[in-house]
Amino acid sequence: AAAEKYNSSVLFNDQEAINRYGGERSKISLDLPGVSSDQFGRGGGDSYDMFTPTASRIFNLLANPLRLWRGSISTGSSIYLDLGSYINVSSSHLRGYGDEYGVTDGIAMVKTINQNLLDEGCDLELITTGLNVVAWNSSATVATIPTTTSIAINTTDFSSNDALFFSSGDVVDYVPTGDQDNQITGLTIDTVVGSTITFTAVHGIPSAAGTIEPTVYSNASNDHRLDGYLANGSNVINSTVDAQTYS
Repeated sequence: AAAEKYNSSVLFNDQEAINRYGGERSKISLDLPGVSSDQFGRGGGDSYDMFTPTASRIFNLLANPLRLWRGSISTGSSIYLDLGSYINVSSSHLRGYGDEYGVTDGIAMVKTINQNLLDEGCDLELITTGLNVVAWNSSATVATIPTTTSIAINTTDFSSNDALFFSSGDVVDYVPTGDQDNQITGLTIDTVVGSTITFTAVHGIPSAAGTIEPTVYSNASNDHRLDGYLANGSNVINSTVDAQTYS
């Protein structure tokens, strides 16, 4: 009883989710015996300041209906999995947020792991939000300049194969190293063969070591628009598109 004398409870409500789904539907309780008010203060404001970031992350993950995937993998494949880690999932037996079965490159968080240490197999429960992971955007380093209309790139500077992030019809800019004010903009890609990228016209790139990157959002390809662009101070990417939320 003496040990519990200084225990206290802090209640957080996700009012936005409560309003959206017509009332409070579920709750989650967390016991944090390793956290002491001696560390952050005894007032109500101190408690909310301490736990609001944690509550916000929980709301972001659990405040909306989620699809749960269950399945089994080999014990060996499960050795390096941890609770809370995110994995890439493809299966014809699972269902995403659409109307049909079959998931390709779905992103899911590991909820439970039940490893069979005597026999083969591991049962998993995975939570998926239906969101996809995005990068800032595609990039490639110019390694050499074979002709006036082509360049050769380093293929492993930013990913396992940087060339895969560019294709015919993409519009890109060349950004010299340390000299972004003197970009060459509006280069249209004709072909991508191996590590060689050929443009539809003379590129005018004077030297190697700079990078090619997707051009401004308004002229970029649909694939490049799916990745990250910085918005301006008014939260606008261009004149007609507001800033997006990526997760």
